[in-house]
Order: sequence, then C-alpha cells, then structure tokens
Amino acid sequence: EPMFVAQSGIMKSVLQRFNQLVENKANLLLRGEKGVGKGTFLQKAIQQLGDRGLQVFKLRHHATKIQDLFQAPSGSVISVSDIDELNEEQQEVLSKLLKSRQSNDLHTIWLATSVHNLESLAEAGKFNMELYYQLNFTNLLLPPLEHRREDMPEIISTYLAKSSHVLKIPLPPIPERIVDDIFERKLDENFND
Repeated sequence: EPMFVAQSGIMKSVLQRFNQLVENKANLLLRGEKGVGKGTFLQKAIQQLGDRGLQVFKLRHHATKIQDLFQAPSGSVISVSDIDELNEEQQEVLSKLLKSRQSNDLHTIWLATSVHNLESLAEAGKFNMELYYQLNFTNLLLPPLEHRREDMPEIISTYLAKSSHVLKIPLPPIPERIVDDIFERKLDENFND
C-alpha cells in the first residue's frame, strides 16, 4: 500500500488535486525533484485505477519495449516512469503508437513521471513536441521536503514504524532534539538523497 504523509497545507492540496484527477481518469504527469514521491503517487494511481478493473501496462524508459504497448487494449492504463528520459527513438515509437490508436481509443489513461517540465523540454527541442501534445497531460507538481517541513515528524515516525515492523524490533523513540534540528536545517535533499 503506497504511503502518503500530508500534514502540511501544500501536501493536503496536492493530494486532493491528485485524487480528483485520478477519479476523473485524467492523463497525469507527476513532476518534481528526485525523491519527492512521484513513484509513490504513480503506484497509488495505478492501484486506484486497477481496482476499477482497468488493465495496467507499465513502461520504464530502460526496460519494457515500447512496441509491447501496441498490445494494450483500449481503455487500459499506461504508465511511463521517467518519461523525460526516453530517447528520441523511443519518443518517436510512442508517438506512432498514439497516432495509430488516436481515432478508436479515447479511453486509455496515460500516467507518467518526470523530473523536468516536458513543455519546456519540447520547446527546447529536447522532447518530441508532437508526443507532448498527443499525451495531453495535466501536470501535478510535487513539492520538495524544503516546502513541506510540517510533514517531517510524521514522515520520520511512519518510516521508523515501518522499519521496526520489517526488522521485528521495538519502535525507537524519536528524540525531540532531532525533530527540532529538522525544522532548523536547510533541507537540500529529498528521500532518494
């Protein structure tokens, strides 16, 4: 089960918008710095849509062959992790796939993650402009930890509880000075860092 910690106003707002977009089956691009939780949000969207009986096809820029997506039936969910890292050839194949399905497939839902703004990449010639417009994404920008400090105590508690359960050890108490230190520090990193 994907974990969300949303104590801060900014994350509550992001989570509310995310749930609305998934409920409305929007093509969704989850954007944000490395480690802000794009993969967790993507996993949650896939789970919610899969629970409604939609077939899910996952593509990672370095793994699944894009040609395999031609087998995805209309009305399925296609998820692309790190879409901004697709090479030019992969982008071209994906664009051809969309063209071939365009007239008879209005119900496929596209979900993707990206560190970069695809529109800016497309305008700079670093991402296939036609593919960008074909996907017609709604962007959801996930904030870095620096902008959601109120979430840190709950994030720490949640991860410690999960780790203690997995390791089968008692949950250690969190010293107050550690929580205070987090609020005083400049947070330059996110979870992956």
